[in-house]
Amino acid sequence: RSGCDGRMDLPLPRDLNGLVWRKDALDTGHTEKEIADLIKGRDLFRVCRGVYVEAARVPEDERFAELYRLRCLAAGTGPGSTWTLSHQSAAAVLGLELLKPDRSRVHVTNGVCQGGMRRRRRQVHAAPLNGSTVSVNGAHVTGVARTAVDVAAGGTFAQKLAVFDSALRAGCTRDELE
Repeated sequence: RSGCDGRMDLPLPRDLNGLVWRKDALDTGHTEKEIADLIKGRDLFRVCRGVYVEAARVPEDERFAELYRLRCLAAGTGPGSTWTLSHQSAAAVLGLELLKPDRSRVHVTNGVCQGGMRRRRRQVHAAPLNGSTVSVNGAHVTGVARTAVDVAAGGTFAQKLAVFDSALRAGCTRDELE
């Protein structure tokens, strides 16, 4: 089961986004101690509670942005998730470039006009989705145009310009953004 260095020979189970879910790792024979040792040795990074990624899969120069993108994907693809990622979180998953994005919370939209709330790590926006969603790696995400407009609505002039420019480079037309 273990190699000479005491490490597990079994590969960690990864989902299609490269995420290692604690429950899946334990179900395949890994132990809490092995997971803790991998984190302590910086071979595994914590994405969010119970979700990790192998350090080798995260480029060092993009670590903060990539861990945020993966945290968003974990929120959007976790067991029982019904969230639609939106705003900065959708932009991260869609690959839109933002100017000084706030990555402190995962942003989701609930699809109705009530029930918005702000928590320490999650912002729930209350707004109808009107079919403006796409699926990216198993997560429901607002489309590029809707995401750009949502991000721009809460940004400075420079942030609006940056997100609209990124959306146009991603293939959106000016009509879609109006």
